[in-house]
Amino acid sequence: MTGFDIEQTLLKYGDIIHLKRPVSKYVKATAEQRASQFMPFDALTGYSDAIDEVDRVTDHAPDFDENSLQYQEINEKIAKLKTVIEKKPKVTMRIFVPDRDKAGGEYLNVTGHLRRIDETNRIFSFTDAKDISFENVVRITID
Repeated sequence: MTGFDIEQTLLKYGDIIHLKRPVSKYVKATAEQRASQFMPFDALTGYSDAIDEVDRVTDHAPDFDENSLQYQEINEKIAKLKTVIEKKPKVTMRIFVPDRDKAGGEYLNVTGHLRRIDETNRIFSFTDAKDISFENVVRITID
């Protein structure tokens, strides 16, 4: 058969060829709803977050001992601050904040008025209710 034969088609489908198209009992989906079934999905849920976490850079923790010059400078600043603590001096502390998720952390500058130095618990207390552990302090600047 090399072509379209109208007579054969009418014989086969003549009883239904002029009928109206049946109406569906379902609500017609919008173009957006139809397209959403072909949208990509994240087969590996959380994988991209894990990759981003690996790529996130953290700084190394400070590594100085009791004999280091930096440690001695911090102790000298603490001694000076103890003499003027009743004036609630304004200080800026460079601190290291450890990261909760991976090794390392970040360095931050904290500025405020020092309220108290607790040598027993090794904590600096500020007037705005911030507390900083001695171990996290890298540098102290008295303003």
